[in-house]
Amino acid sequence: MQILPRCKSRELIPEQTHLRTLVYATRGLTEAELEKYRAEKRAGGWEEVEAGLEALGTASLEDTLQEGVQATVEMLWAASVSMVVLSGDGPESVLAAARNAGIVRNEHRVVRGPPRELEAAV
Repeated sequence: MQILPRCKSRELIPEQTHLRTLVYATRGLTEAELEKYRAEKRAGGWEEVEAGLEALGTASLEDTLQEGVQATVEMLWAASVSMVVLSGDGPESVLAAARNAGIVRNEHRVVRGPPRELEAAV
């Protein structure tokens, strides 16, 4: 879920988009808004209730590679093995990790989308 677009104040939020960033935010709710939130959450949507959040702070984490990943990726490239990265993480985080691992290089194409569309692209 993207909280950043729902925050009125963004000065606490770091610019590094490749980091996994947790945003702590708040907004007071009336009893009526709370009941609406509960009903919408059960129905699978609550975007309107979460609008206008006030950012309280952030925590940014960098995903680090396990030892030996880069060497393994280099061996796979040397063996002409094609590699595909599948992830549920945000595109910026995935691209940064794939670049750090050596899976994605400047000449590579990055494809994003639903699985059926990706099958045709690979």
